[in-house]
Amino acid sequence: MVHSLGSDVSPDEPEPRLAIFGPPAITHRMFELWRTDPALTARFDLRDPLQRRDYAFWLGGKGRPLGLDRQSVAAAVALARRGTALCRVPPPWRAQAAMRMTRRDAKVDAWLAEPIAWDLGTPPDGIPMPRALALLWELRQDVHLHFPNRTRAEILTYLGWCLTQGIGDKCVAVELIEPGLASFLDVPDPELAGRFSGDGPPLTRSEPFAEEHCFYIQRQRLSPRCNGDVRLLL
Repeated sequence: MVHSLGSDVSPDEPEPRLAIFGPPAITHRMFELWRTDPALTARFDLRDPLQRRDYAFWLGGKGRPLGLDRQSVAAAVALARRGTALCRVPPPWRAQAAMRMTRRDAKVDAWLAEPIAWDLGTPPDGIPMPRALALLWELRQDVHLHFPNRTRAEILTYLGWCLTQGIGDKCVAVELIEPGLASFLDVPDPELAGRFSGDGPPLTRSEPFAEEHCFYIQRQRLSPRCNGDVRLLL
C-alpha cells in the first residue's frame, strides 16, 4: 500500500497540528471532538497545556457518554500523563545527536543537510531523512511525542508536518532540508495520480503541501514561536 506524505493520523495517536504547543499531547480523536463541539471549544483552550490536560482528564469521566470507547478514553488519559514525565526514546536510526561532525570542510549547514543512513532510506523507494530533521526529532521531546516514526506511514506524516507547519512555525529551516528532499518530492506520486484526474503533468509528492505551506507561512499564530531551528539545539 502506498502512503502519501501527510497520510491520515490514527484516531488515538497524537494530533500533529498541536505539536507546536508542546506536551501534553491530545489524540486526533479528541481534537476532532473538540473542534466539532462548540461547548468543548468554549470550555477548553487547547493552546494552554493545563487545559489540554484538564480536557483529557475530563474525557476520562465523560468520554463514554460522548461516544468514545474505552480504548480511546484510555489513550487520551495516557497521553496526558506522559506529558508530565516525558522520556527520551531511541530513534529509528543511529542516534545523530551522539555523533561528531565528520566533514573536513567543517561546514555545519552542509552536515545538517546531509541525508542520514537508515533502513527506510534504502533505494529504490527509500525515504531520505536530512540530518537536521533527524536531530529535530531526537532533541525535541514534544516532536517525538507527536510523531512516533515507527512505520513508513508515520515517517511520511512527520515529513508532511516538517514541510508545512514545521516551516511555518520556524521549527524547520528550508535551506537545511531542500538538498536532501528535493529529488524525493519531485517524484510522481501514484496515490495522487489515482485520486485526481485531468490533463497536465503528473502530480508529485510535494503537491499536497504547496497550498498548505503558504497557509502556515501567512497565518498569524497566537502561540509563541518555537526556537526549533536545530542549529540552536546543538
